[in-house]
Amino acid sequence: MRKALVFGACQEMGNNLCRTLINNDWDVIGIIRDDSAHVPILSQLTLAEMNSDDLDFLYQIAKDVDTVFVHLPESAAARKELIFSIEQIIALSEQLHLRLVITTNKYDVQQPLFPSLAFWKKTNPLLSACPND
Repeated sequence: MRKALVFGACQEMGNNLCRTLINNDWDVIGIIRDDSAHVPILSQLTLAEMNSDDLDFLYQIAKDVDTVFVHLPESAAARKELIFSIEQIIALSEQLHLRLVITTNKYDVQQPLFPSLAFWKKTNPLLSACPND
């Protein structure tokens, strides 16, 4: 069974990602803040409470995973809420040779040649799939 490390497991995107991974037979370790209030209770989900001083602990638990998932929020203020910086997460993935999946909900879409097509927007969520190694 594959193992994932998911940052922000109690946030909307992280929670949905945990559920999707578990439904596809992954074991998941969810990283949450020490003071997280809305913690999901799911089978195959182990929660790890951390703060920014727990970098050594992060490396210790990351040795047992295959893939790291992190969602980067759109706003700079929300990105400051991340426990670890994206640079620290990239360094972790590189050092331990882990797959790193970064998602975001910010899209910079410009249509300079066809401004009349501005009405054409995809309102349904994009389909996602988990690899079946």
